[in-house]
Amino acid sequence: MVFRGVVRALGAFLILLSALWLEPQPGAVARGAPTVGAPAPGFALKNFDGTALVLKDLVGKVVILNFWASWCPLCRVEMPILERMWTAYKERDVVIVGINSAQDTWSDARAFLRTHKVTYANVRDETGRVAATYGVVAMPTTYFIGRDGRIQERFVGAFVGDVGDEELGKRIEVLLR
Repeated sequence: MVFRGVVRALGAFLILLSALWLEPQPGAVARGAPTVGAPAPGFALKNFDGTALVLKDLVGKVVILNFWASWCPLCRVEMPILERMWTAYKERDVVIVGINSAQDTWSDARAFLRTHKVTYANVRDETGRVAATYGVVAMPTTYFIGRDGRIQERFVGAFVGDVGDEELGKRIEVLLR
């Protein structure tokens, strides 16, 4: 019981630390990034299976966009939680879309997805335009988009451990209401 409390406290600390460490300055992130309540900027990107994913086709579903890279240590820690959430919520019209960084290679990204047994949709932002449009300056960055296609929240940092699992689940539940 004590160990679980320590793990939860450590998880909360890591979430806070990652958010503080990764968020350079509020003004730098806000400039150019879409704001809460605004329509999510559209895009069409290629999945790792070669098919296209078009964001506007997902209107009517809760969408979680997670910007990641294979070289990002916090992304490695967060992936299993995203996979668990995908498994738990996919039957409830929740879609998780991983958006791989232009700074990655196709082969590194594919190996990363295979190693982490990721089954939710993942696309490649080859030019970096989508990340720029969303004002992504640190990995991981996650956007929560409501069924209406509008941004409900932006989170810079990783969802880590039991606390991260709980927090991500809470955010999804709010969007499903």
